[in-house]
Amino acid sequence: MLIGLMDHWVPSHDAISRFWKTPFATLRPHLERLCDELEINHFTFYTKWYSNGIKSTLPFLHNCPESMNVITDNRWGRDLIDFFHSRGITVGAMLQCYAADAGRLPPEALLGTWSGLKNCTGYERDSDVINPTWPGYAAILEQMLAEHLKQFPALDAVFLEFEGLSSIPAGNALWKAGHAPEKAGPMIPADTQAFWTTTGYPSNADPDPWIWAPAVQAILSRSLRAHLSAADGALTRAGFNGIRGIVYHAMGYEVPYVCDCLPSRDWWLLPWHYWGWDFSLSDPDPVVRHQMDYCKAAWRGLIRDGFRLCYLGNVTLPTRRFNAIEEMIRFSFEVGAAGYLGMGNPIPTYGLRWHKATEESVAAARDLYRRLLPKQVRTL
Repeated sequence: MLIGLMDHWVPSHDAISRFWKTPFATLRPHLERLCDELEINHFTFYTKWYSNGIKSTLPFLHNCPESMNVITDNRWGRDLIDFFHSRGITVGAMLQCYAADAGRLPPEALLGTWSGLKNCTGYERDSDVINPTWPGYAAILEQMLAEHLKQFPALDAVFLEFEGLSSIPAGNALWKAGHAPEKAGPMIPADTQAFWTTTGYPSNADPDPWIWAPAVQAILSRSLRAHLSAADGALTRAGFNGIRGIVYHAMGYEVPYVCDCLPSRDWWLLPWHYWGWDFSLSDPDPVVRHQMDYCKAAWRGLIRDGFRLCYLGNVTLPTRRFNAIEEMIRFSFEVGAAGYLGMGNPIPTYGLRWHKATEESVAAARDLYRRLLPKQVRTL
């Protein structure tokens, strides 16, 4: 079973992570202590987010001058992989696939633009969101994966994420498909409404849930199937034999079609949700219980049907629901999940956390994981 943590190679606001711009010699003693404390066998890094985390020659990716991978010509990342391998720990790369640095792709490639991302990336740079129906996208994805594996051939896992489409304001190309015929509004079928009731998510109704409209769902399903197929081919051509997986929100718009888009059952499913954090902070106890029970039942079914499922849970993102973290770790062991991957890195100062996290909250998360995943002794 994969049991791991996550951090950023990508440029990030200081309140989120400083890992990406910290020399390996500074990080190493912290990582040594962490590996000595916790029974983990994997570490995944965002290598492509709204920002780019490796030194790239691709014209649509920006190289941030503060990035340790840019400064060291990607030696920093290879040193980290070598370090973890020396400890018997595998390493993964996670790529946010539908985001691109603003102004670097043609207008016909875009669905819209995210502005004000300094709160995430730490710098003044917008991110374009790619229109998944753009015919040129598969080549973009193939180039990113080929470059990743050329620069970091020892990677053990590649996880792809395709979020962000629903954040683009009304009027985009997909929105128009969901509102056809003109002015009719999206027609949400009864089975989709029943799904919302079953999941208990979102707890507050979206006044215009266009991304759930059948026409949009059909478009997204076709696009994702094509893009995962292209990714699968690129990984195979590069000689990659490690884990391949897709990251998606556990109760989001991709759930109805994601399983049908996998190139094979060898691909892992990585659903995520962080109860008690950010947009779910104010959810009352009954709503949280409803959502967790849905996820448990759905994931049991997927595992029973032969899918490889790895829950992407919380570590250091500030939360009032540490009990949810403990429950879902224990559940992952109980059902024989392929893995449990925690979002965060509980080392002081440099590790991934998020806005409103404190050194005290990070220490509390470290204490929790030390108790749940003690080195050499596991009671789960």
